[in-house]
Amino acid sequence: MESDLRGIILDIDGTLIDSIAAHVESWRLALSEFGVVADTETIRTLVGMNAYSLLPASLGIEAYSVVGRAVKRRRREIYNSRFLPGLGAFPGARDLLCRLQDTGLTIVAVSASETDEAVAALDVIGASPLVDLVVTSTDEPAGIHDHDLVRTALRKSGLRPEKSTMVGDTPYDAVASQKAGVPFIGVLCGGWPASAFPNAIAVYESPAEILRDFPFPAVRTRAFS
Repeated sequence: MESDLRGIILDIDGTLIDSIAAHVESWRLALSEFGVVADTETIRTLVGMNAYSLLPASLGIEAYSVVGRAVKRRRREIYNSRFLPGLGAFPGARDLLCRLQDTGLTIVAVSASETDEAVAALDVIGASPLVDLVVTSTDEPAGIHDHDLVRTALRKSGLRPEKSTMVGDTPYDAVASQKAGVPFIGVLCGGWPASAFPNAIAVYESPAEILRDFPFPAVRTRAFS
């Protein structure tokens, strides 16, 4: 790893943890209980947004409306009870975190979920001790734009954008990273194709592939734009 790199910002869901299908199904089930039919693919393309953005974008439901609050609450109950206990890490995820920790890099995990949900997911795969800081939607004012999470991660960790790299699995992660001025590495294990990351400095299949390429000395040779 190049000597100027000081920190890694890692998305949690779909990057470290195989949880996208769980999020999709918990949203679908919660919505169906309120008489809202949403197809799985539509929800899948929106997972990675925070709930304040996802509900209006997908269904025209205001996040702070009575229905919006009820759907979010029910989605949370379904996810925590039915899906969270059975989550698993993607191959190589914990080993990659261990390797990054061994280098002395600051490791920040970010999630559009609320803090207790994100930390619980990290706990399930035994990754919490390997992360220096967790930044989630709980850390931001209501109605935030998703890219503010990356800026908050920089502010709370003390990292500088040019000395950091973000790893994520959605185009929302890529845009967030770009707007914050942080070079982005895409992973495909969350289900998005490589074409979703046109400005990434590198794209890998999974954390295991990143680990095999570590310390990926050429990864920062492509200009980030």
